[in-house]
Amino acid sequence: MAAFLWAGPTPAHATTLQFSLNTAALNGTAASLAFDFIGNDGLAGNNTVVVSNFYTSGTLGNNSFSGGIAVTHPSPPGPFPVTLTDSGFFNEFLQELTLGDTVSFTLNLTEQLASSGSSTPDSFSFFLLDASLLPLFATSDPLGADALFAVDINGTPSGTRYLFNYAGTGGTPVTWTLEPVAVPLPSTALLVGVGLLGWVAGRRRG
Repeated sequence: MAAFLWAGPTPAHATTLQFSLNTAALNGTAASLAFDFIGNDGLAGNNTVVVSNFYTSGTLGNNSFSGGIAVTHPSPPGPFPVTLTDSGFFNEFLQELTLGDTVSFTLNLTEQLASSGSSTPDSFSFFLLDASLLPLFATSDPLGADALFAVDINGTPSGTRYLFNYAGTGGTPVTWTLEPVAVPLPSTALLVGVGLLGWVAGRRRG
């Protein structure tokens, strides 16, 4: 019985990350948050990224998007959560805001790999842009795009993360973090496990 219960299909990996950005040095600056999901693996619609638990001490403005984006409108805080799907090569959600002291959100990324075995994974990256949609400051992004971070969706359970650093000049450096979030064991799985232990103990006593 135990073997039957645990021999089902193995679910695809998923990655949960928490991002926090200290924008105190930029308080009052007009900016845009750019969430970019690139479908690199040649298979459309096999992965999603959900941006949730969004918080800012700033003021949200308008938003716009292109590609596979689904937006909800709870109140507050504006359009979040936002779901990005790799329905095409380039999928982007842009959120205007006047910066306060902080911005934070949670990312939930699926980790489905293309069955074709593509060597190039889907990827997600995040940018902080100015009012002209250019990077607000330089970062250590080796591609020169000035992303704050990027994540390759390559099947790694905790995500293959690339966290870049502030590389601007003058003023107070802007800092940010991107950390994996431990996903607790589902209560149903825990109950099944406890039930199995009780069943085995009962069999041994019988």
